[in-house]
Amino acid sequence: MINFKELKLKYDNKNMFDAILSFPNQIKFSLDYMRDWQPKNEYNHIETILISGMGGSAIGGDFVASLCNQYCNIPIIVNRSYEIPNWVNKNTLIISSSYSGNTDETLNALNLAIEKSATVVAVTTGGKLLKVAKNNLFDFIKVTPGYQPRAALGFSIALNLLLLEKIKLIPKNLMTNLLKNSLNKLTELSLIYSDYSNTNNAIEFSKKIYNKFPVIYASEGWQANCAFRMRGQLAENAKILSSHLSFPEQNHNEIEGWNNNKILKETVICWIMDNSDHPQVEKRMQITKELLSKYPINHLILRLECDSNIERALCMIHLIDWISFYCALLNNIDPTPVVRITELKNRLSDE
Repeated sequence: MINFKELKLKYDNKNMFDAILSFPNQIKFSLDYMRDWQPKNEYNHIETILISGMGGSAIGGDFVASLCNQYCNIPIIVNRSYEIPNWVNKNTLIISSSYSGNTDETLNALNLAIEKSATVVAVTTGGKLLKVAKNNLFDFIKVTPGYQPRAALGFSIALNLLLLEKIKLIPKNLMTNLLKNSLNKLTELSLIYSDYSNTNNAIEFSKKIYNKFPVIYASEGWQANCAFRMRGQLAENAKILSSHLSFPEQNHNEIEGWNNNKILKETVICWIMDNSDHPQVEKRMQITKELLSKYPINHLILRLECDSNIERALCMIHLIDWISFYCALLNNIDPTPVVRITELKNRLSDE
């Protein structure tokens, strides 16, 4: 029997365990912080929203965009680039999001947005981004420091959802109530997934993933955001390469790439499924699974019973993060350091 307590003591030197465990508390903090936060600027002229960020900040934007689809009457686009779209103007809200406040791409995009007289809100712990926000009298949201950016996703999602509520781009108290109502389930699952002395789904999934090549499938929307999150967390925390694609897009190309070759023995398909999946998408997934059943592939189904899309998304994120943590331990890896990312940033700054 695998002793995860010993593995944690041996490999989790920077305490990623506690960072993941704090996810529900990040939601609580965001609710408390935004209860008293008030905008100083006007936002009743906004016609488009561009969330600009990279990594954990950008995927937070992805979740905000997909979860607000049914509530927000203006488009929300996520920007992962040094550049910004040509349509950005004075009626565009730029949510400039960088946990460190020093993300190169985000700062460059912000400067371009300022040139176009866009309306800006900064979401950050500090750094250059906070200085720019203060110098330009932009509204800003100060995030709790001390986390790896990827481990601060709870802040990124909740603060941005509540921001849109505060500036009246989505209905009053809608996100506040949905986030509050998600906390009980999220906290309950957190206690289960963090108990490595007993078998839980996060541990069981990790045992079937850690030495394989995971292919992650999900429906378009917040479910696809979860698939992208899983890919990123497996890479950064567990040093596992994987791929992801959404449905129904998978049925229009990738389905033909599955053939009986050597790589299939090292592959596991992770199906992120939900009761809110479109009926036709659910049917497509089931047929695809049946078509691939003749190959030597393991299939894992990640599904949670929750009350709202926000609760489902948050709980699935939490499960995914724990899976990546246990995969790291099984691979004898400290889940916190990102050596290549650090080296790449250092080399870029040297030039």
